[in-house]
Amino acid sequence: MASIPRLSQPHRDIRSTRPGEPATLLPVTALDALLTGLLAGLGVAVPLGPVGLLVARAGAVAGLRRGLAAAGGVAVVDAGYAVVAATAGAGVSRVLAGHERVVAVVASVVLAGVAAHLLRGSRRPAPAAAPGPPDRSGPALATTARFVLLTAVNPLTLVTFAALAAALPPATPVAWFVAGVAGASAAWQCLLASAGSLVRHRAGAAARRWTGPVGAAAVLVAALVTLVRAL
Repeated sequence: MASIPRLSQPHRDIRSTRPGEPATLLPVTALDALLTGLLAGLGVAVPLGPVGLLVARAGAVAGLRRGLAAAGGVAVVDAGYAVVAATAGAGVSRVLAGHERVVAVVASVVLAGVAAHLLRGSRRPAPAAAPGPPDRSGPALATTARFVLLTAVNPLTLVTFAALAAALPPATPVAWFVAGVAGASAAWQCLLASAGSLVRHRAGAAARRWTGPVGAAAVLVAALVTLVRAL
């Protein structure tokens, strides 16, 4: 898991450096902002953390549809945090600067609670299938809502985006930056969900039963690593 970024870096203005001319801000195009958002989104999503593990687990335990629903929930929160960071990154940085340790402790407590919930759920027997056609929309929406909440209560995501946004030029088109973040996050999370679904189809029933305890153990390790780094 990546270390918590410091939030005291000011905005860096991109200025022209032609000799004999006054320094002026260089324009930031929509393509620049989109590519910056893509890189930022991948930079946050690709390092496999507890949320990514849970998205892959959702695909492995409940199938591709539920895995993609989980991926959508994560991408929605990443996009929302990118909006906050890009429009109020300086304010967020000032509020959170010097409180990285508190943020990390809160994140570790949240992750430990998630691990306990996963472990308890993995010991529960699977419910019997209800008669009639299955309700596919309800479980998918519930999965999306659960991952929205899970990602939103982890403050490290906001801290990371705030640190990235602090380095953006003031004239960056926010909409294109957010679109890049959302697209990169959604693509990576969908890849994790698809990988989990592939494990579901290739592995036997006995192997799938171990996804719950293994997922819980991985999230608990992430919580401990975050707490140790904070202290």
